[in-house]
Amino acid sequence: LSRVSPVPADFPAEAARIATERIVLTSQELLVNPTNEDKWIQLGNTRKFLNDYEGASQAWQYAAKLNTKDFVPLLNLAELYGYYLVDVPRAEAYYKEALSKSPVDPNIKTKFSAFYRDVVYNEAKAQAILK
Repeated sequence: LSRVSPVPADFPAEAARIATERIVLTSQELLVNPTNEDKWIQLGNTRKFLNDYEGASQAWQYAAKLNTKDFVPLLNLAELYGYYLVDVPRAEAYYKEALSKSPVDPNIKTKFSAFYRDVVYNEAKAQAILK
């Protein structure tokens, strides 16, 4: 929670101020209630907004451990590793884990399929996910 998310140099000042304030407030709330999964997800979202991918990953991984039935932090991690950090094996593992939590969720299937199509360039895998 004490991690400082660096602000990109080209970031609009007002957006950086608001995001930094949100991180401070969310971190304070988490000090009071460290098992609040939604706040951990929010912290990860805000850190990702500031391009602090490591901080986002840490927050979402912690959220996933707090609620092992929720697919949201896993899907966030899949998108982060698939599109921003471009770690295909790790992204694929997170997509599969998210899908195992909610096998019929169309949002997960659509995003997983898009990952195979847009990042892996494998149309057959992309189509297979949608079936």
